[in-house]
Amino acid sequence: MKETEKKMTGNHSCRFRWRRVIELVSGITLLACGCAIYLLFRSKSIRLYQWFEAAGFSDVLVAARNVTANISLPDIIVYSLPDGLYCAAYILTMDAVWMYEHCGKRFVIVCFVPVMALIHEMLQGLRLAEGTFDWADFTFYAIPLILYFTFSKETFFTKPKLNLQ
Repeated sequence: MKETEKKMTGNHSCRFRWRRVIELVSGITLLACGCAIYLLFRSKSIRLYQWFEAAGFSDVLVAARNVTANISLPDIIVYSLPDGLYCAAYILTMDAVWMYEHCGKRFVIVCFVPVMALIHEMLQGLRLAEGTFDWADFTFYAIPLILYFTFSKETFFTKPKLNLQ
């Protein structure tokens, strides 16, 4: 292999390594934002709130909810956006974790949860699944998937070379 080819392979691998780190950090950040909205603005009866209480964070939750008590967010932010953030977090995290896999396998893994969420929402609209259909929920599930394919199409169908140098 020529020296320039080695250098290009190394740069290519480094680019994917940084992309992986950025996707993981972004995924964790989006997940944290969705959880924060749930914990601060939704009912205390949600399971996530109960998990945080069981982990001993009751005082922190009460203090944080007191600080945000006078903040009024639109329902679409409180009830629909968190699910979209979770969906985006899943897509980014799975793409980072499965980055070095064949594009077909990665495609199925990355798309599975968002597509299931979209199908479930449609089934709610047809009254074949429990819950209430909501266009906002459907939109917030679809947007991360659309953005993912829009911005990653040049790298999605190419498998990065694993460079262990």
